[in-house]
Amino acid sequence: MKRFLVILSVLCFFACSTDVELALIGQEEKIDAYISKTNFNDSSVVFRNKGVNRVSLGFVHDVVEKTKDTIINGVTTQIKYYEDVPIKDTVYIDYGDSVYIYYAGYVFTSSPSTLFATNVKEVAEAARWDMSVVDTLPKGILFEEGALLQGLEYGLHNAREQEHCLILFSAEYGFGNSKMYNIPKLSALSYEIIVDKVVKN
Repeated sequence: MKRFLVILSVLCFFACSTDVELALIGQEEKIDAYISKTNFNDSSVVFRNKGVNRVSLGFVHDVVEKTKDTIINGVTTQIKYYEDVPIKDTVYIDYGDSVYIYYAGYVFTSSPSTLFATNVKEVAEAARWDMSVVDTLPKGILFEEGALLQGLEYGLHNAREQEHCLILFSAEYGFGNSKMYNIPKLSALSYEIIVDKVVKN
């Protein structure tokens, strides 16, 4: 009887681990499908680091709105236009840096769905969160190995100051098979991030 229970528990362990592996594979496939089917913008670039995806959506201050005087039918009129401003001396995130970010974290199903954390005022207000408990200052992080979820660590590594990006990863690089706060266990995650500042230490 004891031998039977041992065999049964071993079989259950392998069945459960197979279910988890299949769930993680399914999440990776959904993330890949979302990235390939979504038209982010013309300048978006996808980076992959150790199983984590970062979709760089551009930079916060790389386009400037300007006006110029134009004569139309003998009348001087101001016309708005946009000018690309090249980013010089860009700072990349590396280990040991102090990083300040704005973020919105979502559970990822087949796209970013349930918001579970943010420090962006407009996002929190749209979700009807209690603004008295939302800290809307940039989140400061000492970027060290193991200081963040693996998905955020791998996704943010080599991101640049003022970059606007979307980081997506399976539960393997998130909270795994554990329920965390209001995040169900085995959840793929998505973070929309603006890197406000990078300080080299």
